[in-house]
Amino acid sequence: MAKFRLRVAGWRGFEVSCGGDVKTRVVFAVFDEDKTRLAWYLFASSPTNCAKGASPTDKQFGHLYEFAAHNPLDSDHQVAPEKLLADPKGTPAVLDIEVEKRHINCDVSGLKTSGKDVVSFGATMLKDSASARRC
Repeated sequence: MAKFRLRVAGWRGFEVSCGGDVKTRVVFAVFDEDKTRLAWYLFASSPTNCAKGASPTDKQFGHLYEFAAHNPLDSDHQVAPEKLLADPKGTPAVLDIEVEKRHINCDVSGLKTSGKDVVSFGATMLKDSASARRC
């Protein structure tokens, strides 16, 4: 069976502080091989927002903006970038973050696509902040 390929790029990692609660967020772009379709996705360590009345603040801890450094996302079924997730309102996945001296390795695994595949992909972001933590 032929594999279908999407590309993942444009990573940004940040922490959102909601009073005493800190939530990890990672944003990335998914685009097709022809670079004609693009969609942005947000991975959140918690599906909840800040408590009502809380003033959230965010601090970026890593980035990888260059689209030349895009990573492949291979699937058995053809899926448009904007229809990647099985459930657009929230599809569970695992985000592993490994913090090194100058880089942050991010690996997304167990992501179920709308084509019923389970995919994994990742990237190495440049470290912006010493406060980068695990999810």
